[in-house]
Amino acid sequence: MRFSSSLTRWALGAAAVAAAAVLAAWAVTGGGILSPGRLHAGREGGGRVGGVASHAELSKQCAMCHTPPLSQERMADRCLACHVEVRAELGDTTRLHGILPNGGECLQCHVEHRGPAAVLTDFSGEGFAHERLGFSLAAHRELAGGGAFTCSSCHAAETFRFAEARCAQCHGEYQAAFTAAHVRDWGRACMACHDGVDRFSAFRHDTVAFRLTGRHVPVPCTGCHTPVRELAAFSAAPETCIGCHRPDDAHDGRYGTDCAACHHTGDWSDAELDHAFPLDHGGQGVIECRTCHQEMPGFRTYTCYACHDAQEMRAEHLDEGIREIRNCVGCHPTGREREGPFREDGRADQEEDRGRGRGRGGRGA
Repeated sequence: MRFSSSLTRWALGAAAVAAAAVLAAWAVTGGGILSPGRLHAGREGGGRVGGVASHAELSKQCAMCHTPPLSQERMADRCLACHVEVRAELGDTTRLHGILPNGGECLQCHVEHRGPAAVLTDFSGEGFAHERLGFSLAAHRELAGGGAFTCSSCHAAETFRFAEARCAQCHGEYQAAFTAAHVRDWGRACMACHDGVDRFSAFRHDTVAFRLTGRHVPVPCTGCHTPVRELAAFSAAPETCIGCHRPDDAHDGRYGTDCAACHHTGDWSDAELDHAFPLDHGGQGVIECRTCHQEMPGFRTYTCYACHDAQEMRAEHLDEGIREIRNCVGCHPTGREREGPFREDGRADQEEDRGRGRGRGGRGA
């Protein structure tokens, strides 16, 4: 028993000495004798992080990443001390590392000592709430060739940087003509409008303020929304007739901008005017608008004195005891010479006679 106890103490002592020697060697050589493999050599043009261009530059300085035995410090803390951009993401729930429930546990996804050109990230994305990054994968389950989507289908393998050119490349494989036209019209910044839920395929224009009717229905989106390179710009399209049709205005602005007073979307040339005053007044057929509406742009004002001499009309009406002659259609709603009863003070006996004749004419000049 005494011999056995001595042997046990000797074995424990030898083990302690060996462990101390290993730790001493680890400390002296920076852990090099324990390295399980070569470190990553970095990417071309990747810049410097933590003062080095790659992990390989730290191959003899293991303590830069690995914490001492029994230390309370985590290895992830040393990762984040250099990778400050990742540390900043941890507090942002719209960024990759901020969304991950274990975003600060670097070793759960990132591995090393696989060689100078090995992939540094093992991340399947299983169960990851991708829509929280602004793009849903609901409509992106299968590639055009039939394979399943993986992170690398859209993202660079090591950096997870989104390769936006992949959108047009992938969609062009099975809808080449549409994709080419779409890129030509709207550009290549697909994420500026699309969020992965395919909302534009079921979009109905009558759900917004400007509804499409008549000749507007077959007009392509680019007919009104040009140029558009982001979603918010769609709301910048003109919502008035004159906003789009000013070059088509045959009136050259003489009748104002209320095009819908006469025109409709069924046919621009098929104008309809609800005119209270007869347009064939004078017995010479339908007269031109400018004959009466010539003083100001718009249909709200008119003059009768383009044809009727003002002095003669004033003298004639005074002879009849009528002193108010500014609103001609108030007394002559149909253009006839004798219509509407009057009092001696020159005012119509029936107010509705005056109101009925105003129509679109308003007050005359």
